[in-house]
Amino acid sequence: MSQAFFNQFPSSHRDALAGALPGSSISTDHMGRTTIILPRTFEPCPVFSDRSPTNIVAPSSPFSHVYIASYREPHKKILDKRTVLISIDGACSGNGTPSARAAVGVYFGPSSPHNVSRSISGVQTSQRAEILAAIRALRKAKTLLQDDTSVGAIVLLCDSQYVVGAMTEWIFGWKENGWKNANKKPVENKVDFEELDALIEELEEDGLDVKFWLVGREDNVHADQLAKAAC
Repeated sequence: MSQAFFNQFPSSHRDALAGALPGSSISTDHMGRTTIILPRTFEPCPVFSDRSPTNIVAPSSPFSHVYIASYREPHKKILDKRTVLISIDGACSGNGTPSARAAVGVYFGPSSPHNVSRSISGVQTSQRAEILAAIRALRKAKTLLQDDTSVGAIVLLCDSQYVVGAMTEWIFGWKENGWKNANKKPVENKVDFEELDALIEELEEDGLDVKFWLVGREDNVHADQLAKAAC
């Protein structure tokens, strides 16, 4: 199910539809417009009229965060230190050829000592690199935040529809269908998706919510540069 699917129904019916998908919810922005929030999907603070990364992300080192605001003071940005934002990306030179070389980029913030720019082992594809970037980011965050009770959420900013769609929507059906996709075929990169899914569940058990934020490529340049540098 997707936002386009929900939009075909009257707004009065959307609460019931959202409730049919475990973990989903309804968000209403300052204009009264409703949006279905799929499981594990990050939704920027609805008070802001500009909810782009340029306006919402607060770059910092060692961790970046996001801004929120209240309806009482919509123009006053409040730094949400309970949320850590990590930008991730995968790259692959010669993707689809025998000489392909793939790598991951993980960007915690400007000059952060935790930033990652590293090649991957095994199958060399851009899609696999994008999954492994998410795994790398969360494994590092799990280690860094294990004793930090002030953080309650991790947001992975990503420009891959493949990764975000998989982890916020498709994976629930895959698991129910024995890891078969909508065409009844085995899910590609199953082992990597299983690892990522298990890691998210571990973090949730530790009290950390994991959310994915799908953005355009122009809003993910830092992670992209890190990934390309390691190819």
